Amino acid sequence: MQPVTTKQKPIVKLVAIAKDEGAYFPEWIGHHLLFGFDKIEIYINRTTDNSVEILNKICSSYNNVSYQNFDWIDMCAPGAKTALQSVAYAHAIGQARQKKDCTHILFIDIDEFWVSVDFNSTIQDCIESLGHPEAISFEWAIIHDETIEFSPIKQKLRYSMNFNVKTLFDIECKIEATTPHMPIFGEPIQHLLANGNAFRCKDDSSPTVLASELNSLKPYVVLHRMYRSEIEYLAALYRGIPQHNRKIKPNRTFGFRSVSESTLTYEIEEDKYGKYISALSQFLKPYSNDLGQAQLHVRHRAQQTIDSIVKIGVCDISGITKSLNGLTNLDVQRELTKVSALVEDIDKKTINAESTKDVRKLYGLALIYESQNNIPAAYACIKKAIKIRPGGPMLLQKLNQYETVL
Repeated sequence: MQPVTTKQKPIVKLVAIAKDEGAYFPEWIGHHLLFGFDKIEIYINRTTDNSVEILNKICSSYNNVSYQNFDWIDMCAPGAKTALQSVAYAHAIGQARQKKDCTHILFIDIDEFWVSVDFNSTIQDCIESLGHPEAISFEWAIIHDETIEFSPIKQKLRYSMNFNVKTLFDIECKIEATTPHMPIFGEPIQHLLANGNAFRCKDDSSPTVLASELNSLKPYVVLHRMYRSEIEYLAALYRGIPQHNRKIKPNRTFGFRSVSESTLTYEIEEDKYGKYISALSQFLKPYSNDLGQAQLHVRHRAQQTIDSIVKIGVCDISGITKSLNGLTNLDVQRELTKVSALVEDIDKKTINAESTKDVRKLYGLALIYESQNNIPAAYACIKKAIKIRPGGPMLLQKLNQYETVL
């Protein structure tokens, strides 16, 4: 541990980017206010739920909570649109330096919750106990076994540690670039882990990933609630990710992970947990009606994911199967069975389709599927044909037609 210094009390701002997260804003904001964050700012983008209504109500009661509509980035050049997260983070740092309204920033997502393991110490306690370093990286503890929909953090946590970190830093640090997990610093700084040890990366090619031998539960950690219940997981898949326009998240290739033999357990002290739940419940009360509406939107997105399984799976059965692995939802299993049967049928009808003479066969098969209103299968046939004849104008025209429908 570094010795405690007498520097001024830190003012910490929490910043997040969010899309269709209205169902979680009150809990996430209330949680972090309870853990001592001085300011909270949310950048909302491409949102279709009642996020704005919820945030307006919260901001009217808490002047240290604010939000910005970040949709203006969609008017920028394509390169900026696909770097939404990096642009938003850079904007937040620039604004903080200009306004001088905080000393430190921590960027996390709405499914991430900063906590002290004693469930009592605040973010200021953390900074001061470590001696005010320029940066502190907090490891992910990925939470499992949250089976009840829209539930708060459980008293008994089932978790697995992860090498990824989220990093709090002094806003005056020289920064070369922003990344989701930590900035790329432009000069040597005192960069610690939450137990006071120096941060060390995995290797030069992974500068934001923690060396595996340093990975363990420490006094302060970020709970990554990336799974929650099956319905919430399905809904999160449909949101996509900020850097892409894809409807289904492409980075959940490990599927829905429940507890296993390697899952660890930590139990929050009963009195501290009781006080936390009581305070959080009080914070949530004014937003109960809005939360009900937002939760309906989550369920609707989950159904949209289920409805998209065949459309996506027929072209990428491996990817969709990996993303949905571990789910027990009967509707999901039914749709996956449809995908398997459809892919098998297409493969039988297009076996050995490798030469240019097979393009006409694939095109004709696509038209048959189209006449049966089976656009996913028609699309899969055209994709196969384009692999054989990449520049075929009729094929490209059909591809565009099907992509518009899908």
